[in-house]
Amino acid sequence: MIFLGGDPDMHTCGLATVDENLKPTWVGCLRVDAKYKEQEAIVRMVQRINTHWFNAMPVEQENSYAVESQEMYRYGRQSDTNPRNLLHLAHISGALLCRLNYIFPGGGGYLPKPAEWKGTVDKLVYQKWILQKAGVPFNTVVVLGGKKPYCSLLTSDIPGSSDLNPGDWKHVVDAIGLAQYAATRYLKESRKAAALAAVR
Repeated sequence: MIFLGGDPDMHTCGLATVDENLKPTWVGCLRVDAKYKEQEAIVRMVQRINTHWFNAMPVEQENSYAVESQEMYRYGRQSDTNPRNLLHLAHISGALLCRLNYIFPGGGGYLPKPAEWKGTVDKLVYQKWILQKAGVPFNTVVVLGGKKPYCSLLTSDIPGSSDLNPGDWKHVVDAIGLAQYAATRYLKESRKAAALAAVR
């Protein structure tokens, strides 16, 4: 079974797959040069989504994927987010969701809001939890001048990890978490459906 997670972004889109035990089986990142802005960046990222090699992943009978949706916050530190930026991200989410639905027909697809898949805990805390569930060693990276610290993996034996830049991990770890969300939810729903079918 394939469980894929996508963390949409206009310039750095994280992707990852996990197995039934929530362990990463592949990680990747789609990149668009930062010189491209707004509509031009969106178009180029959609092109990357449509032409990336993950389109050739084997289609299995059962699979699932999750792409992060966007959320408007009325209160708190994220309440001043520019709605225009969220709209741009929504274009990428929609393109990625559409492509994954085409690659994995008949599978379970999810579009969870941030609070649905990672709750309201601090990003760094949740990233640590994601990687603990994945059973892979990691460290915390503090980038001078960066917005926030994030987690980076200490292992390079996961397929695709050697192609990542250090800054990609902040997106890829979220993609691993989204893949874990897809796996957990899909397996739970499948077991429930099987149990209901057995008593009918």
